[in-house]
Amino acid sequence: MLFTISNQPFLHLLELYVYLKDRNLNFSLISSSNGVLVFNSEAKPEILARDLGSLIKIGIIKISLEKENIYSLKEKLKDVSFYDKLEDKFYWALSLYKADELKPLLIEFFNKKFKEEGIKKAKLLKPYKNEEVYSYQLEKVIKKGFEVVAFLAYDKYYLGKTLALTDIKGYFERDFKRPYRKSIISLPPKLARILANLAGAKKNRVILDPFCGTGTILQEAMMLNADVVGIDIKEIYVKKARENLFWLKNKYGLNSNFKVFKGDATKLSEFLDVKVNGIATEPILLPPLRGPLSKEKALTLLKKSQRIYYAALREFNKVLKEEGRIAIILPYILTKEGETLSFPIKDQAKKLGLETFLPKDIKINYPLFYKSEKEKIVNRGVWVFKKIY
Repeated sequence: MLFTISNQPFLHLLELYVYLKDRNLNFSLISSSNGVLVFNSEAKPEILARDLGSLIKIGIIKISLEKENIYSLKEKLKDVSFYDKLEDKFYWALSLYKADELKPLLIEFFNKKFKEEGIKKAKLLKPYKNEEVYSYQLEKVIKKGFEVVAFLAYDKYYLGKTLALTDIKGYFERDFKRPYRKSIISLPPKLARILANLAGAKKNRVILDPFCGTGTILQEAMMLNADVVGIDIKEIYVKKARENLFWLKNKYGLNSNFKVFKGDATKLSEFLDVKVNGIATEPILLPPLRGPLSKEKALTLLKKSQRIYYAALREFNKVLKEEGRIAIILPYILTKEGETLSFPIKDQAKKLGLETFLPKDIKINYPLFYKSEKEKIVNRGVWVFKKIY
């Protein structure tokens, strides 16, 4: 039994599900609560940590017990092991999710255990509010020590051991160390990875981004061993995307192929000579906004974007293979009046032969918002569609 921690709970559930199903790996969901998933799968935790953009950490469940049976936790802890051989000097960590009441008990138990085993220099890692900063520290901890994760889900406590973490350093490099970056509105690589997975990126598949910009989505699809095609209406971005992808191939020694060229996403079928397995993209098509807009102005901007989205969707269906998926971001504008506005897409997509992707095994409600640390005027809402004809 495995667990995952994510700060993008709804996107994470769908990304994990799609990733496993695309690779014919089993998936049985046991619990989903507050960004923590508990599930069974034969997938390797280290591979999931490497490939999923929405994941923060993954581990194995050691103990589960009903909340009312908390008194039996100490006895259960004696029957499981969270570590094998430890150095005399090491750090260990404790992460609690809706389970703060367990902290004194767990610290007391492990301190006593260390003393009994003659371990004198075990230090508990201090928590950080910023999950990413904490993960940098935690990477060293799980190599030489261990981390205990405890959480409460539907009146049941789970305790597990962290096995692997997301590659924060890698995402940072692909964001800030590549040759070109598209200003502060650039798509976060972790979100780009999510979109690539939702579109079905993997070896021997071709993923298209028809609004590719500097190639963030393309690079994350290539990291999943997919071949990619990028299109942008501006020549300057075509050149920058190519340079970024050349840099990526050389840095990571990738075998994936890429093509990037100038073109209009609303006329794809006129010049694209291949059918693709999936499309992952963020058109947005809004100017940078410095402050909230009035409802009237927001609707005016959205109307312009809507026309291009609808025209592009029509073309997406023409170049997409049967059963192919589209992972696309829509803008949701927060107005001065406190409303969140966008434009309808579900019915329009259906008219064009695309249905909302709704797996039978899990419950999904679109849009799936990508959460950021700061409140934004324009929020990203993710939709996934599947070609039906």
